[in-house]
Amino acid sequence: MKVPSRRDNFFRFLIFGSITLIIIPLIVIYSNEGFSNSFFIASVLLMLIAGFILWMWHSTFYEVKENKIFYQSGPIKGKLPIENIQTIQLNKTALVGLKIGMARKGMIIQSTSHNDLYITPSKANIFLKEILKINPNIQVTI
Repeated sequence: MKVPSRRDNFFRFLIFGSITLIIIPLIVIYSNEGFSNSFFIASVLLMLIAGFILWMWHSTFYEVKENKIFYQSGPIKGKLPIENIQTIQLNKTALVGLKIGMARKGMIIQSTSHNDLYITPSKANIFLKEILKINPNIQVTI
C-alpha cells in the first residue's frame, strides 16, 4: 500500500514562499546586471535549490510492503521494519528526529532500530491499520 504525504497550508506557504524568495534575487540581479556571468551562476544555483525543494514536495510518500515501512522524500529514503516499532503517537508534530512529512499533526513512530520517524500519510487511518495488521503489539497513543 503506497500513500502520498498529506500537505497542509502551512507547508504550502513554506515551500512556495521559499521558491518565491529564490526567484526574487534572480529578477533583481537580472534587472541590475542583465545576463552576466554572476547572473548565470546565481540562476543555476538558485534553480537547483528550487528544483530540490519541488522534488521533495512532489515525491514524499510512504509504503507498507514486505513487513516494512518504506519512505521517500526527494533523495531521502529508507525503510523501517514494522516488527521493531514500539509506539506510534498520532496527531503530533515532531520537533526532533527524521521528519519525512509535508504537514503538521502526523505520526511519530518510535522503534528499537531507528530514531523517531515523523510521517504524515494522507490516509493515516488506513495506513495505521496496515501497520497494526503486521504488528498488533504496537502501542498507539493519541
